[in-house]
Amino acid sequence: MQDEFTQSLFIPFHTCTLCGKSYPRTPDFFYTQYKRDGTPKGDGMRSRCKDCSDSAKTKGARISQECRAGKRAAYLPKDATFAECTGCVKLLPRTDEFFYRDTKGNLRRRCRDCCNADTRARHAVPKNRQHHHDRMRKNNFGLSAQEYQSMSRFQGGVCAICGQPERRLARDRSGPRNLSVDHDHKTGDVRGLLCGGCNGGLGYFCDSVEILEAAIKYLKYHRKHPDALLEPQGDMA
Repeated sequence: MQDEFTQSLFIPFHTCTLCGKSYPRTPDFFYTQYKRDGTPKGDGMRSRCKDCSDSAKTKGARISQECRAGKRAAYLPKDATFAECTGCVKLLPRTDEFFYRDTKGNLRRRCRDCCNADTRARHAVPKNRQHHHDRMRKNNFGLSAQEYQSMSRFQGGVCAICGQPERRLARDRSGPRNLSVDHDHKTGDVRGLLCGGCNGGLGYFCDSVEILEAAIKYLKYHRKHPDALLEPQGDMA
């Protein structure tokens, strides 16, 4: 008896994430959970107590039964299944309207509102926002953070076309955005760093030298003949 009492003093307690009650971290109060390979996930037990897990299953089964019976057909499709978001703990239809999909096409376990809130909170930290930009450049252009900084220093921190720094502000208005990475849309090769205006301009002109030369000719002609707006242009020499 003394050994059992002494051993019980070292049993950890865990607070249920749904009801907020603390219970001994034992199979008597928490269900077990395992990974696909059969190894325990974490300490091998769920984060919610058995009472909350059972009530969630009962609630989900009841709503699914009502949906199949047609009582909720005006709001949900008949074949809809329900899932409880692991963030806000709301019971929502397991559809693309309420849940995002991962890279494998599976619906995530957190609803769209929770995922969007997590993203906004994560990007509010400057360090996380910069890490996100570096990762996107690496994925889209194969350009590491060190290579991007080297290109920016080589250009003096200004656009390779207009020679001006980036004028667009970041979303949080904390300062200007980074220069955009310009690349060849046919080969994918990186050409340089441009401001948002010049980078968008090349895109609108379809990276066509002929169209850009025609635009230059057009601007020169109307600068030389400011009153030629309503006159037949003919050959703009």
